[in-house]
Amino acid sequence: MADRSKSASSDSAQKIEILQPREVLIIGSGLTGLQAAGNVLKSGKKPTIITKGRLSRDGASIMAEADIALDSSSCADIFSLPGDKEDSPEAFFADILAAGDYLNDQKLVQKHVEKAPQELKILADSGFEPEGLIQAPGHSHPRGVWTSGKKIVSALKKTLNFSRIEVFANNMLIDLITRKNRVVGALSLDLYQGRLLYIPAGAVILATGGAGALYSQTTNPPGLTGDGMAAASRAGADLKDMEFPMFLPFTLVNPPVLRGLPFPQDLSVNLNVHLLNRRGERYLRKWDPENMAQTTRDVNSVAAEAEIARGRGSASGGVYMSFKHLPDNLLKEAVAGLPGELASWEFGGFNLQQLLPDISREALEVKPAYHFWNGGISINVETATGVRGLFAAGEGTAGLHGCNRISGNALTQALVWGAVAGREAAKQLEKMSKISDNSIREEKLEEYRELVFRPLLNKSGISPLDFRYLIQNLADTALRPLRQEKSLKGALEECRHLEKECSSQAASHKGRYYNKEWITALENRNLLQVLKAVIISSLHRQESRGAHYRLDYPETDNICWLKSLELKHREKFDFKLQEAEVELNSHIPPAEKVKYGKMKKKTGEVKADGC
Repeated sequence: MADRSKSASSDSAQKIEILQPREVLIIGSGLTGLQAAGNVLKSGKKPTIITKGRLSRDGASIMAEADIALDSSSCADIFSLPGDKEDSPEAFFADILAAGDYLNDQKLVQKHVEKAPQELKILADSGFEPEGLIQAPGHSHPRGVWTSGKKIVSALKKTLNFSRIEVFANNMLIDLITRKNRVVGALSLDLYQGRLLYIPAGAVILATGGAGALYSQTTNPPGLTGDGMAAASRAGADLKDMEFPMFLPFTLVNPPVLRGLPFPQDLSVNLNVHLLNRRGERYLRKWDPENMAQTTRDVNSVAAEAEIARGRGSASGGVYMSFKHLPDNLLKEAVAGLPGELASWEFGGFNLQQLLPDISREALEVKPAYHFWNGGISINVETATGVRGLFAAGEGTAGLHGCNRISGNALTQALVWGAVAGREAAKQLEKMSKISDNSIREEKLEEYRELVFRPLLNKSGISPLDFRYLIQNLADTALRPLRQEKSLKGALEECRHLEKECSSQAASHKGRYYNKEWITALENRNLLQVLKAVIISSLHRQESRGAHYRLDYPETDNICWLKSLELKHREKFDFKLQEAEVELNSHIPPAEKVKYGKMKKKTGEVKADGC
């Protein structure tokens, strides 16, 4: 029987195993990664997947009970849903830009709305059947094809020949290996065996998702720790729009066993709810009196956080979602007509009727929780990152959503851009010359051995779990939707202290076989890099826009701030920040300062005078 507690003290235990080269290496096996793999196969190349967990059971998308956004006319044509024939990809395009406060990359958005019907048609032809159609806030037409991540994955499996996909399960990405601005492979850690692997590859696709673990309260599974964003940055790719982590405004506060569950969010989309502070006031009158609770999620999150910060929240630190204004019979019929498991009060494996109060009599306590990463790796319309051979798709890439994602576009993004990445990586593989040298220099091997095994070799130092708490506490304190210069500067200084301590993390258990402390220490390196990127960007953006609200700069400024912030990695945890003007090809907002959440949808010319 193998020694399950074998330590990393010997040189043989720290050996890096160098494998044979692969054609296309895909990091991540959620919807984006599976789509990429399927399209690599269709292009005649062989995909190899590295996944932190198990194939098709990893990432955030598999957990989704949500909608896929698609223009309403296509919803009717493809799925025979009661869509609005007056809708169009052009109207969908306009709504995405409005929700993103025009910070979106319009070329990405144009391709997104054009390709969405094609990818959904392929899904429909595989036997996928949606559970209904909803109209979420921010959409001018009903576009939410309601389903679950499990149903989409099940449909994808019918179109994928899994026997032709090589999989390295339970493997964590450590770093991308480059030569002359070209990715030549990836270094990964086999979490169950404690083996360090180098897998050379002709092309690499990152489908690693966001960084929900940056916050203590998140709707994400725990493995989303910014691994792909951090590795891409270290490899030479730009990060962009990192100041816009998105919060879901209505997650449960009580009972504690359900804390963070987003069930109230789905109720708010489908029912006319009232949002109240502890005074019983409908506080959204101050933010969006026209739409009230049906305003977009960024405004809803900022408004709720403002009430809580000003001492007008609930006893447990949330706000109240009330249904009491609805007649009992209407409420029962409305809930029974909700899509999917919501109609039977089932969510996340819980029977909510047994755990929640009678909502016809009592309000639910709700609070914003981190939900989705709007920014990330900068890509073009071919999902190329600027580093040859490196592609990226899905959550954790920048440009599509601007400063705020419209509802349903996460699953659409995974399907559309996973497919694009798979096709483009295979296509570029044909064009690129074969790698003449994909080896790692001995000094680099030694550097990685020291980096990876250090938490096991350190005899004393900070616990990785305590270090994670310090990272999350910084994010929870300074990087929720409400921000200000003093707290951001304090967080940046504290972040610099953490950088010095990062290499001192010490796992109390020295075994190499799925050692959670060891894994946490390696993830913390990536989370700390992401944390600093968010702080730097948030401090630099002196306005309020989308998921970023500056208490000291409360207006949305289209005169000076219609620009993205790009971060180039320098060394260790340092970045060089530069401003990049947003390319406004068609829809152009007026050149003016407006109250946050009040941007007009009319277009005009932008002038940068006075910045």
